Amino acid sequence: MKISAREKNFLWATAVTAFLLFNYLVVWDWIGSAVDRQKFLAGLRSEALLEKETIARTGEWESDIKSLKTLTHANKPGTSGADDTEWLRRLEEIGKRSGLSLSSQRPLPEKKTAFGTESGVNYSIESSQESLVKFLFALQKDPASPQVSILQVTPDNPAIDKLRVEATILVTRFNL
Repeated sequence: MKISAREKNFLWATAVTAFLLFNYLVVWDWIGSAVDRQKFLAGLRSEALLEKETIARTGEWESDIKSLKTLTHANKPGTSGADDTEWLRRLEEIGKRSGLSLSSQRPLPEKKTAFGTESGVNYSIESSQESLVKFLFALQKDPASPQVSILQVTPDNPAIDKLRVEATILVTRFNL
């Protein structure tokens, strides 16, 4: 039995169509799922990297927790003034590291709130703009989370970078 040229062409066209259909339905689907798996694995790898970074920071967080516990122990019976001097010393240390000169400080009376005890201090400060920014940034990063409730900045001498600052800083010791 001899196959005519027309039948040969039809056979080739059918084989090519079957091959292309097989590639489209099977091979491309397999490639697509492999690409999806690669994206999923990349997501898992980035998640694992973030978890490793978080685990690496636990030592830093533990030291922050310890310092917070020392700052909040004043709510326990029998301790009151020791904690005030602790956070006042801490504020003075932050001020010295930032380059501020504290001209005066006036502690505010303690105030009981629904969450704990709030202590505060009024500071008169002389500093440069850069020193003030460093001080405020260090306060923001401090684990005791002191809040600057009032900040009044006036230029002491416009010719030089010297500021006179009045600040009220509050720290809340939470009931644990």
